[in-house]
Amino acid sequence: MIFATTCFGEDRREDTLHFLNDIRNLDYSVYVITNIELHLNHFQFDNVIIIKVDENYYQDFFRYKLMLEIFETTDEEIIYYLDSDSRFFNFRHEKFDKENFDKLIESKDFDILTAWLTDSVSLFFEKPEDNENKFIRQFKYGYESLHQYMSNKYPDYINHLNLHNSWEGHLILRKSDNLIEFLKELIIIGDILVVEDIKNDRTQIACCSSALISLMSKLMNLKLIQDPITHHFFKANFLKEVFPFNFKINKYEKVFPDNN
Repeated sequence: MIFATTCFGEDRREDTLHFLNDIRNLDYSVYVITNIELHLNHFQFDNVIIIKVDENYYQDFFRYKLMLEIFETTDEEIIYYLDSDSRFFNFRHEKFDKENFDKLIESKDFDILTAWLTDSVSLFFEKPEDNENKFIRQFKYGYESLHQYMSNKYPDYINHLNLHNSWEGHLILRKSDNLIEFLKELIIIGDILVVEDIKNDRTQIACCSSALISLMSKLMNLKLIQDPITHHFFKANFLKEVFPFNFKINKYEKVFPDNN
């Protein structure tokens, strides 16, 4: 298993370095896609592989480009994606054990594990409002070009808009031919949204992909599972949120099976 994260902009540097140090202390390797210089050699981050891109803005679909590159250029079978403002939490009665954690993930039957399912995919496909605030993150991406693309390639997509959005901040993906095609498809759709958001004068570009995880998993017959293991030991948005959507985790809950 290998970890992956994104780091775009100087305001993400501090969070990213803290996260990378957690992963180093757990003896994992991690890929980072970034548009800034992190100077990791100075801090002896020998476990980190940097993918540098020359872009002046962040968009959610960089994470899928990174994961696709990992799967296509390495022998890794499982990627654990975490947003860069995640931190490792070792507060529970049953302490983190790398070997048992890896075995637990290997034993699960999934294509994609997500921490939470919420809201509705239909909201993603609503048309952007003409009077929307262009300077904050928006979540309506129902551009005509997106609807056209989906209608041409997935004529029945409209029948699945009642699905719940996935949470893209914590994901565990298992490699397969179908999963590779899923990543490629998300990248294609992301590129459509980038073009449209720029045309629409948004300053936050293509900053949501959660609905597409759920929808495309359904359309491409991937096993998408909500599983709390994705956030049992890692807390997202360290200074902004408790565990997903303000839920607290039972620190006495047993995570690892008895016979590993």
